[in-house]
Amino acid sequence: MFPVNTVFLKPRGLNMASSEDPVPIKTALGNKALAPIILDEFGNQLEEWSPNGSPGHTMESDLIAGRGGKDPQIGIHSICGGAVNRLPSSEKFDVLICRWCLLRVQIPVSIKTFHDLRRYVKSVEDDRRRRAETLRRANNLCNTSEPMG
Repeated sequence: MFPVNTVFLKPRGLNMASSEDPVPIKTALGNKALAPIILDEFGNQLEEWSPNGSPGHTMESDLIAGRGGKDPQIGIHSICGGAVNRLPSSEKFDVLICRWCLLRVQIPVSIKTFHDLRRYVKSVEDDRRRRAETLRRANNLCNTSEPMG
């Protein structure tokens, strides 16, 4: 069997109902795997990736590659298993793009670590929820049956 702290990668095309075993990609050396980062409202997640099967885990404080770096891959897309790269998009923004399904998520260039990325996507989600709640309340006010005036 696999060591206790082995991290698994779901092969492309493997759905949750499949009986196939996941593929082990590395074993922890005393620290925990990076928790998946939810990138958008549809549940797309960025999962940990280890270059060349190197030992250890990605840490929240690790720098995110990209912006002309040698290897722009920063993780794995949880839905399709494709490699996620960070590439320049404009002077102020980069884009996270899945090389398999072409999912694109725009992020500010100021994001340097996985912790920064996690905080940013959480703030975007919080803003989205606030706007949705504001619209819901506005619609409820417009749909009242009481005559105005």
